[in-house]
Amino acid sequence: TSYYPEKISVVGFDFKSDRFISIHRRAIRFPIEKFNYIGVRPDSPLFNYQRAVLGEKQALQSFNNDIYGCIDKTLVIKRSQRNPFHRFIPYQLSNPDIKEL
Repeated sequence: TSYYPEKISVVGFDFKSDRFISIHRRAIRFPIEKFNYIGVRPDSPLFNYQRAVLGEKQALQSFNNDIYGCIDKTLVIKRSQRNPFHRFIPYQLSNPDIKEL
């Protein structure tokens, strides 16, 4: 549409808020005053919250070194494992402004 949203709200796990606010938002160059993260704490005995928090600390460190997640080997492997059929969304074609990022 050639237009960026005026405001973005993201709903996700509460322990991921730092990463989304300080890294992912910055990666898309979106103003902080127009970005809202709504953190939800998982409420299930089957969910290991402490383990998830530890994993998030590792992810945060990786993204601090590579905000787009394209160089850090841990992030590249993780993304590859989440995409077993090697499908991709051609962001470079749909949004040429981010091609160089």
